[in-house]
Amino acid sequence: MAHLKTYISLIKTIVTMGWLGDFNLLRRRALLSNHPLSKFLYKCYVEKHQSYIPLYCNINDDVYFPHLTGIHIAGTVTIGKGCTIYQHVTLGSNFLQGTKKRGAPQIGNNVLIGAGVRIVGGGENWRQFANWRRMHNSR
Repeated sequence: MAHLKTYISLIKTIVTMGWLGDFNLLRRRALLSNHPLSKFLYKCYVEKHQSYIPLYCNINDDVYFPHLTGIHIAGTVTIGKGCTIYQHVTLGSNFLQGTKKRGAPQIGNNVLIGAGVRIVGGGENWRQFANWRRMHNSR
């Protein structure tokens, strides 16, 4: 048991020091590997930045996160190629009973989402700027 605690402490140190490379590289390794350690390292890396980005959500490989802090992405969100997502962004899904339009954001290609943006639910033909809130599927 003492060896396990030491091992976990070493892994957290590696994650904290940034020795794993960038987010996309780490995510790709975790997706391609069947080894639980790679998935654990991914989870530690994301938690270190106080973010929630499910490993198996539909995010293209070249999405860029300049500041990974505070990003929360629902598992049903789709993000296209060449997107840039800044810190403290929430991309949430809406599957509440009784709402007119249910779903999750489908972010297209080459989209920039500024800091502090909250997008909940689906929709089309919209633009999002820093610190705006968009609750498309509310009652």
